[in-house]
Amino acid sequence: MWIAAAAHCLAPAAAAQSTPPCRLALLLAFDVSASVSAREYQLMMRGTASALIDPQVRAAIFAGPPVALAAYVWAGRREQAIAAFWSVIHHPEDLAEFADRIGSFPRPLADPLRIWGGRTGVGAALAAGERLIRNGPTCDAQTLDVAGDGPSNDGPESARLEGITVNALAIGGDIPLDHYEGTAGLSLWYAEYVLQGPGAFVMIADGYEDFAAAMQRKLLRELMPPLLGALTR
Repeated sequence: MWIAAAAHCLAPAAAAQSTPPCRLALLLAFDVSASVSAREYQLMMRGTASALIDPQVRAAIFAGPPVALAAYVWAGRREQAIAAFWSVIHHPEDLAEFADRIGSFPRPLADPLRIWGGRTGVGAALAAGERLIRNGPTCDAQTLDVAGDGPSNDGPESARLEGITVNALAIGGDIPLDHYEGTAGLSLWYAEYVLQGPGAFVMIADGYEDFAAAMQRKLLRELMPPLLGALTR
């Protein structure tokens, strides 16, 4: 496990060697900026681990050719770190091991007195995800799965990724944002700046307590055949 706590950047992973064919490379990206408390971080990471081993999700993962999984955390425009390197999931033991790495990944720290990640650099996080996907296994499709609780306030708001589907999970989607109103605020911001590719969609978690259930629904949709993109709950 590699953490970019010193350089505060996500370096490209080494190219996969002799990677077996896979139908989907799914990269999970988690917002760990200052708006995410220690308790919320645990709900997000452990909730993802729980969603990954949910019986329905597990069945969807093993319903066809292998799926490759990786994950990273992100905050400011120079703050990204790999939580779990690419793993091609062939067996339930592979999935359980990957879920354990996510659930136990320690939150990066800049120093003992300050949580790593004061700001939110969405565009830089997207660019970091693209680098990791480009240096990962070759699969039939590539999806970047971005989860966060606020819009970008550090660096570019977005980045265009060629040939990669980008989905989003808006945590606490009732945050009012400028000309967006009501419960659609954050989800509409993600729809405008984050979603990319055919069938891309945004899903809402009402809060961090709802994160595991929302991630389970999101994973199921990503593991199914592409559908027309739409905002959904």
